[in-house]
Amino acid sequence: MKQIVVFAAIVAIAAALGEESVDRATCNACPLNCVANSACPAVNPPRPVFLPHSDCTRYYVCETGRACEMNCPPGLHFNVREWVCDFPHRACCDATIECVPDTCIPGVTCPPTN
Repeated sequence: MKQIVVFAAIVAIAAALGEESVDRATCNACPLNCVANSACPAVNPPRPVFLPHSDCTRYYVCETGRACEMNCPPGLHFNVREWVCDFPHRACCDATIECVPDTCIPGVTCPPTN
């Protein structure tokens, strides 16, 4: 549930940043910190495309062929397995922090039990 809330917050922040556009003709919601990136699709798919960053507290979200740098909320790292900002021990990005990823969150990401 916490991951859903964190993801919703990221989406809200990205939407708010989208008010300042780089080029309205080709990008409907680009923050100013976007650069062309061949890993980003030219047309936005139904689900956002995220890319990792060399800094664990940051990540990129693709917007019409551009990679837009985003920051995780304070104290969180980007989790490339789940594509959300997460607790550092779950994100397993920083080699100086013990990696303890949960296999699943009961009732959220675990398969239903019969």
